[in-house]
Amino acid sequence: MFPFTITYSRRLINKLSDNDVKGALDKIKKILEDKTAEDVEIKGNELTFSSSFFGHRWNWNIMVPIDKGKITLTINNEKTILSYKIFMYRLFIITAIMSTFIGLMSGTIDVAVVFFSWLFGGNWAIGVLRHNGLIGDIAEKLSIKSINERGA
Repeated sequence: MFPFTITYSRRLINKLSDNDVKGALDKIKKILEDKTAEDVEIKGNELTFSSSFFGHRWNWNIMVPIDKGKITLTINNEKTILSYKIFMYRLFIITAIMSTFIGLMSGTIDVAVVFFSWLFGGNWAIGVLRHNGLIGDIAEKLSIKSINERGA
């Protein structure tokens, strides 16, 4: 449910074969693990991962604002679609709690609303943009790899 669940889709330049899907998901798994994703699992044409609240990562790590994610490679007709879904419920809950506390301390709801808008809205927008870039990079790496393999 928007704005807590965001879905991205990219069409790969070259169609992957059914045999290529496992290798592509293994590459994606490595990329996500390098970004500190946790509990990365591959089942069929789908990869799922989580991002714990108390993970050992910097505040600016790309995985901080999300709870979990799912990547699916779908092959149909002459194209391969890379779908990426992220969930941001934890960001909403934490910023709502912090904003409520700030509002209670200040004695006015206006401060809470402004603080929530700034804290949630800013982190949400940055997270959405950064994950859009991540899925674009993944799609590009898979497309370049498939071009190089077929051209060699």
